[in-house]
Amino acid sequence: MAKRSEKRVLDMDTIEKCAALIQKANQILVLTGAGMSTESGIPDFRSNTGLYSKDFKGLPPETILSLSFFRRNPKVFWEYISIYMNYQNAKPNVGHSMLAKWEQKKDITIVTQNIDELHTLAGSTKVIEIHGSIKTATCQGCHKKYREEDVLSKENGYLCDCGAPIKPDIVLYEESVEKMSLVFPLVEQADLLMVLGTSLTVYPVAAIPAYFNRRDKSMIIVNKTPTPYHGTPNCIEIHDSIGATLEKIDALLEP
Repeated sequence: MAKRSEKRVLDMDTIEKCAALIQKANQILVLTGAGMSTESGIPDFRSNTGLYSKDFKGLPPETILSLSFFRRNPKVFWEYISIYMNYQNAKPNVGHSMLAKWEQKKDITIVTQNIDELHTLAGSTKVIEIHGSIKTATCQGCHKKYREEDVLSKENGYLCDCGAPIKPDIVLYEESVEKMSLVFPLVEQADLLMVLGTSLTVYPVAAIPAYFNRRDKSMIIVNKTPTPYHGTPNCIEIHDSIGATLEKIDALLEP
């Protein structure tokens, strides 16, 4: 009979079970969301103090971060980016480092909703950034490539030398998440899914655990708040710090 989900705080019994699942797994798929980066000082989007909690120049962030608004007013768009989404000084945290460390011994692929490149900076090599990266940008006219700092450091840096606006290489509202097509084959192959720092309420990413959820596969979810999947079979759900949780698990893994 399949187990019911275990909704727990950080206790050793839970940590031991997580460590055993990771040790046993051949292929691990890791899905990370905004909660993975908050421990690096990057705000999330939908919490009470997140980016979406306050307007900018009388406009909701969801409007500013849309493709149609970018096309209408790239200057205000980039003003918002420079104030609220400038992650140039952010560094990988313990959670990022643990995943990079485990990749040395395990087949781990990371699918991240985050746009900060912190997984790559930490040393992980198999990373799919389904929403793209804020660190790079592309001219919408001549397609010249830019780094984020080049755009933010110049007056009117949001315009290319050719006169066309420069768009960050991220998926905006009104754009499709094309890299999702890369994810579902990985779900088929993996025998363990780890979900770190996402409430799993926004689609299409929220569909990944549902697609994965089979009785012969296990899930580990670490998120500060409960997710819709706490009632599913073979799932351990922990409501605690990602970094602290992964460090505790790491201490029990075989060297």
